[in-house]
Amino acid sequence: MNGFFHPERGYWQTVSDAPPNTLSMYPEGTIEVPLSPGPHWEWDGQAWIEGDKPAPVPATLSPSRFEWLLAFTGLDEVWAALEEAARGSDRATYATLKAMRRSQSFHLSTTLEMVGTFRAQAIALVPDIDLSETAIRAAWEQAANVKI
Repeated sequence: MNGFFHPERGYWQTVSDAPPNTLSMYPEGTIEVPLSPGPHWEWDGQAWIEGDKPAPVPATLSPSRFEWLLAFTGLDEVWAALEEAARGSDRATYATLKAMRRSQSFHLSTTLEMVGTFRAQAIALVPDIDLSETAIRAAWEQAANVKI
C-alpha cells in the first residue's frame, strides 16, 4: 500500500504499488506520503497530525439516499465512467459495479473500501473529483439527513 496527498484533493491510498503509467495520471502536486494512522488524522505537509475525531454518521443509506449522494458529489459520473471503462476490458469488474449500484442498502465502510479500490482509475477518468474520505463522509452525512 502507498499513501498519496494532493493539496486540493486530500489523501488517498492504493491497495498495491501503482504502476508508473497510473502515477503519471495523478494530478500535478501529488506527493507520496506515509500511510495515514487513521481517518481523523491530517497531513500538514511534513507529518500526520491527529485531528478531531469525526462525528458518527449512519452506517447505511437507502438506495434513494445513495443516489442523492452520487448525484450531489458527482460520483455518479465517476461510477458511469468506471462502468464504461470496465465494460470492454474487465467483465467481472463491470458486473460488480452494475450489481453494487442496485443494492438494497449501502454501507459506509463498503463504499469507502470501494472508493479506495477504484481511486486511481476514478481520478484518471474524472480528474476534478474529490474522493477523500473526509468529502465522502461529509456527503454521506448530508445524504442521511436530506429531506427526500
